[in-house]
Parts: sequence; structure tokens; C-alpha cells
Amino acid sequence: MDNFKRKKELNINDNKNIIIESVHGISIKNFRLLENQEFTLGKHITVVSGRNGTMKSTIMGLIAHPFETDYEDITEKIMKTAFSEVFKLSLSKDTEIYNYDIKMNIFYNKQTEYLVEPVKMYRQGNRFRLVPSGRQKGDGFFNLPSVYINLKRLFPLVEIDDKELSKLNIQYTSDEKEFITHFYETIFGKTDFTTFQTYKTKNDKINKNPIGPGPEAMYDISSISSGEDNLSYFIKIMISFMRIHKQKKNKNEKGLTGLLSIDEFEASLHPIAQLNLFNFLFDWSRKYNVQILLNTHSLYLIKEVMKMQDCIENNSIRINFITKRFSKNLEIYSNPGFKFTKEELTLTSEETVTPIKINILCEDTVAEKYMKQILLRTEIRKRCEFIPNVTGETGSSWKSLKSLAINGANLLSDTKALIIFDADISSDKIGKTKYDKILYLPSLTNKKLPLEKEIVNYILSLPDDDNFFTEIKLSKEMFKQKFSTYKIRLEPQNIEKEKIDYYKNWYNSVPPRDINKYIKCMIKKHPKIYGDFQNAMKDKINEICEEHGIPTIK
Repeated sequence: MDNFKRKKELNINDNKNIIIESVHGISIKNFRLLENQEFTLGKHITVVSGRNGTMKSTIMGLIAHPFETDYEDITEKIMKTAFSEVFKLSLSKDTEIYNYDIKMNIFYNKQTEYLVEPVKMYRQGNRFRLVPSGRQKGDGFFNLPSVYINLKRLFPLVEIDDKELSKLNIQYTSDEKEFITHFYETIFGKTDFTTFQTYKTKNDKINKNPIGPGPEAMYDISSISSGEDNLSYFIKIMISFMRIHKQKKNKNEKGLTGLLSIDEFEASLHPIAQLNLFNFLFDWSRKYNVQILLNTHSLYLIKEVMKMQDCIENNSIRINFITKRFSKNLEIYSNPGFKFTKEELTLTSEETVTPIKINILCEDTVAEKYMKQILLRTEIRKRCEFIPNVTGETGSSWKSLKSLAINGANLLSDTKALIIFDADISSDKIGKTKYDKILYLPSLTNKKLPLEKEIVNYILSLPDDDNFFTEIKLSKEMFKQKFSTYKIRLEPQNIEKEKIDYYKNWYNSVPPRDINKYIKCMIKKHPKIYGDFQNAMKDKINEICEEHGIPTIK
């Protein structure tokens, strides 16, 4: 957009009186390793990423700092970004005068105008100054609430003595109380904050206002997680912006409600919680007209955001990646692809990445070999590490796997596990579990048979002249004779009720190569049943991959 004008061209005299509709971005002329770079914001959320040392936080500071306001948050702190919160400059190294332009859409003379103003940063004595526009009358900071949160640097509640905590009496409206409860439910899926209490803590190191669950919860403020602790800070700022939005609406005032910058967005948050928080903030920013900037290293979050193509195309969301990929200086790439982002954050190319495998927990080696045949020559099989003896014995009983699914959800999630039960284990037997990455081996009939019975039932159901017998080079009568010697009934109507031991004895007597041939014929004759199972495995494996921020199966 080339139609940005200086305030003098627009006959504007005072920065403080400018009504800001949105912050368009900054044009960096020179700042350390950045030269002639454009950083454009999304209308609602801007995601910033890059490896450590690529000045993500600093760039966010260049955007967040040129604003000040008289508005206070709910704890009566002025909503502005202090220089010390975002800049760590050296008196000996940062001797150059840094220059950049800030670009904004403003409301002036009953229409939208595009404003660009210079900003300088320089050393003055033993301190540094940032000066928007210049030093003439009417220059200086623009009028807008701008809050900068660094989640990584928030003082952890666990290091504060309980004696330093006391209740803080903040008068929330009924709508605000409902908002806070909904916030915690959405991010963490918890109902412990149906009622809650805000606290204050003050010592020589820190002053913070955590929120703890109410008396109905199973734990209190002393036991909240670091993620819940960090969300308390979000609540304070979001409620404050919501109150400003309401005031402006009541006064019929136009313009942006404010600017919220979030450093280290993923700190203390599980991947799913990161995505839940992002989606919540995206909806919230549109409703209350707050522009949000956040930086992250989370590949999982970035990949999920990149799926929101419509929002990226209409600039509701913008992704900026900062890197020295092809230059001695840092460069800003707008809306890059995921392959580019992954290569930059992991310093590996897609061609050289060894796929991370998913642990497939099954009942025994029979199930393992069955799945390997079903998945033969597929990308899915390459991503599977089969574990048929998770209990350390010759196999894993279905009850042991069920117990894991109920009581070991965190362990299963951390180890990237997928549980596969035999076909004869119904979902009713398993019931409700905390871990949902569960599948059941396919069966060719509604009888839901274990593999040993499945093969026998399949062979006995075929007509005598079926191609199966030609390919295997054994007649049906020869199979029946063999079955009989192992006390297997030749009329399979009630096969599901027969003793499994007879079928296991027969199965174990057959060379593995022949068993594989039987299974291949079954797969060939029933492509839909086995194809559906392949797709189900792929979907579950991809869910696990996405939760851990690792490449999925294409």
C-alpha cells in the first residue's frame, strides 16, 4: 500500500488526538541486523516465529512501545508497554541511531486515512529513548492501550510463599464471571473455575494477581499449574480491554480498543491448550477489536494456524517468520509455507528427516504380524513401532491395555502411543477411557473374531472352487482335514463360542509364510474393510503427530 502519508500532509497536529483504527505494521530502516524490512500485521492476530536470537521480541517491542494511554487495567496499572519490558540494549554496542516507520489506519475527517510516522531510538546519556514523529509540539506517543506479556518471564507462583498470598477484592460483573469460567473451560477443559478467587501477592521480587479455583474444586490456589497461573495474567488484561471496549461503545467512540503483545505464547501450555487459546483469542480479538501479536516456536500451533487459509488470505491472520536463511542480515518472510518454517526451526530439510515413529501397543505378535500385512508397502507401516509385549511378557492382555488407557493417559500421550485391541474385544468391554487413541483390528464378519478364528472361518466360508485354493495350492478338503485334527468344528455357525485354544494350536502349526499368504488373500478379497482400517490408523497416527508437532502422514 503506497498511499501512506505523514501527519503534516493530512493536517494533523497532535499524535495524541489521532483515532487509530488498526496498526498496519512497521518499515524497519535500520535496527541491529535488520535493514529495509517490512513487518505487516494481520487485522486481528499476527504470529511471529523464528529461531532464538532473531529479534522476535524486539520487533514486537518496536510495534508495542510507541503508544501510551490513561486507561488502567483492573488492578489500576496503566496499560502501556514500558521500554524495559521489551528492549535490552547495550550502552557499548547500541551506539547507532535506529530508525523505523510505524504505519496505521486512522479515522480522520469522517474517513479512513493511512498514516506513516518516523520513530527514532537512540542513546541519551546512560539510557535509551524511543521518540515517535520527532520532538516538536504534537509529536510523541500515540494514544492507545498497549500491553506486552512475556509468559516465560512471569514469576512462577510456585516460588511464592503461601503467606504472601491474600485475596484481592475485584468486582467482576456477572458477564465477566461467566467469561472467566468459560475461558478456563475452553483452554483446559476444566470446570474447576465455575467459581474462583483473585489473589494478590507482593514481595521484593514480584507483584502478581493469580486466579485460583473456588471452594468446590479439588484443589486451591497453591496447587494450580503453571499454565493456569499464566492464564490468570491473560484474564486480567482481557477483562481490562473488554471494559475499555464497553466504555468506548457507550461513548460512541471509534477506533481500535488496544494492542496486546504476547511473548513466548506456548510457555507452560500443552499443544492442544495452545491451539485452544489461539482460537479463543482470535474470536475475542474480533469481538472486542483488539489487535494481537504473539511469538512462538511451536510447530504444532503454526501448522494448525496455517490450515486457516481463508483467514490468512483476507489478512485476519498473518504469519511473519524472521531468519538469516539466505542473507547475512535478518529478513522477514510473510506467510511462509510450513515446509519452510519446519526447516528453519529444526534446521533440517524434509528429505533428510527420519520419521518419528508412533508406538503401536497390541495384544501379541499375532496381532503385530496381522497389522504388518494389512499395512504392507504403505507409509503408515514405516511410521509404526509395534510393541506386542508392553507388560514385559510374551504378550499384553486386553485387560492390561484397557488399564493403561484408563489410568495411564499422560504416559501414553507422552510416548506417542496408539492402542490396538483384537477384533473380539468390543468397545463395550473397554468402556470409557481417559485416552482416546484406540482402534480395533478389522473383522470380515459381524462375529468379530480373533485372527486365528478369522482365517479358519474365512477358509470354511469359501466355495470349493474359489481361486484362494488354487493360489495356495491346497484344496478345501485338505484344509478341513487339517482343521479336524486340531478339533476345530467344520460348521462355523457358532465359531465365536468355540474354544480359542484349538484355533491357536492350528495357527501355530502353520509356517508363518503360509499364514501371510492367507492374510494377503483375505485383504485382496475385502479391500474396503482393510482400506477403512488403514485410513483409521492413518487418522489416529496423524492426530498424535499433530499433538506433538511432528510431520503427519500425507
